[in-house]
Amino acid sequence: MEERRASRRINIEPGDFVWATVRTVTGKEWAAEVLEISSISVKIRLQSQDDAPLRPGMQVDLHVDFGGKGLDVIGVVRRRWGRKYGLFFPQVLEGASEIQSRIAQHLDTLRPQVER
Repeated sequence: MEERRASRRINIEPGDFVWATVRTVTGKEWAAEVLEISSISVKIRLQSQDDAPLRPGMQVDLHVDFGGKGLDVIGVVRRRWGRKYGLFFPQVLEGASEIQSRIAQHLDTLRPQVER
């Protein structure tokens, strides 16, 4: 059975320049390129060649920069593929619809032509 996504993902084109900063509770920080984003999750690629200690289940602070408009969210690492990571935004499950709404607003400015 195919699982359908609750939220449509947007692939970020290289010229869109959407970047993120990932920070652990210990204060370690990495720059990352945003590859895909939705109102509930994000796929990133760390810029560092160093092996980041990010493991599935780990909670991180995530700052996403939408070309000068920033958004701070909590992310939980769900998957890892080398330097690529899939993170989920747990606030959307905790009834924090304002977080989901803010992310959707940023997505609208990034890709207004994409239907959600």
